[in-house]
Amino acid sequence: CVVTLATGRMHSSAKQIAGQLELNVPIITYQGALIKNLLDDEVLYERSVPEDAALMIVEFVKERGLHLQGYVDDRLLSMEDNEKIRKYAELTKVPYEVEGDFHAVAKKGSAKLLIIDEPEVLDTLTPQLRAVVRDRVHITKSKPNYLEIVHPEASKGNALLHLAAHYGIPR
Repeated sequence: CVVTLATGRMHSSAKQIAGQLELNVPIITYQGALIKNLLDDEVLYERSVPEDAALMIVEFVKERGLHLQGYVDDRLLSMEDNEKIRKYAELTKVPYEVEGDFHAVAKKGSAKLLIIDEPEVLDTLTPQLRAVVRDRVHITKSKPNYLEIVHPEASKGNALLHLAAHYGIPR
């Protein structure tokens, strides 16, 4: 029997909860973009937002003055220090860093990009953003105020299929 947890949260946030298991189990995080063992941190599967799409997204949010945060090497990075990142960090109990050059973040490979704004704003932006990045990424709202952007193959279902194959478990 292989136990796993699947969440949209970053690995370090999920690890706080999963740590109660005290088992070296794989955890599916970032909406399925990363599978990493709980205790030894072995990476079993990883899909980052493609660099070209990430660079387009950075320009898209800069032009519109939006809040953007990314996740590189399981670090929470924000374009600026503002109330949105502070509330998010408090909610997830994860520290954040301000990174002024988000082009560098895009080039390093972010597991997930997150735009935080009012639901109506995100509803208006989503089709515009999809027109820019097309099928290069998967875009979803995880909460009314969170627009999450991940690799097109990053989903909890795909990650679970990969994990089953890794352990030789038939579908």
